[in-house]
Amino acid sequence: MADVPQIVKIGISLKMLPNNTAVFFKSDGARFGQTRTIKLLTGSKYKIEVVVKPGAVEATSMSLGGVTFPLEQQSKDPQSVVYSGRYDTEGVTHTKSGERQPVQINIQAASADQHPAVQINIQVGIPPPSPPRQPVQINIQFTEAGEFETVWQVKYYNYNKRDHCQWGNSFNSIEYECKPNDTRTLMWVNKETFI
Repeated sequence: MADVPQIVKIGISLKMLPNNTAVFFKSDGARFGQTRTIKLLTGSKYKIEVVVKPGAVEATSMSLGGVTFPLEQQSKDPQSVVYSGRYDTEGVTHTKSGERQPVQINIQAASADQHPAVQINIQVGIPPPSPPRQPVQINIQFTEAGEFETVWQVKYYNYNKRDHCQWGNSFNSIEYECKPNDTRTLMWVNKETFI
C-alpha cells in the first residue's frame, strides 16, 4: 500500500464562460438542509477546475447531469494536480421556486501508473417533503485514501432571470480539508471553506 497523506485537500471551482465570471451562492440560514445555495444559470457554459493535493492522480473525464466532458490536466507536481473541464447547462430545466433538480456528476481518474485510483461522483438527492430542496451529494473515491463525501445545495436559474444568479456572495472555490480514516475507507471532512 502506498503512503497515504495525513491530510488530503480538494478544491472545486466554477466560473461562468466566456469571461470567467464569478459564481455566487446565497445564504439560506436555517430554512433548508444547508445554509448555502450555489446559483447556476441555464443556457450557460461553466469552466470547472478540480485541484487535488497531493498530486498523485490523473483524472480523465467528468460527467455532470448525464453530459460527459473531458478533464484536461493543466499542471501537475508532487504537491498538487490541477484539472479543468467545461459544463454546458443548455437544455437544463430551471429550478422552480422552493425546489431543486437532480444532477449527477462523475469524474473518472487513474493513478500515475494507470491503475484506477479515483472516482468522483456527485449526485443530487431527492428532497425531503419539507423543506423542498435537493442537495447535491459529492463522492470522491481514492483507492489508497478512502472516499470523500460532502453535500451541496444548488439552484438553476432561468437564463431570462440571469440577474438573480448574480445576487449573493461570490466565491472562487470550495476547499475541503480531509483526513483519511484508519481503514482507508472514508475521508473525514475536517473543514469546508467557501473562498
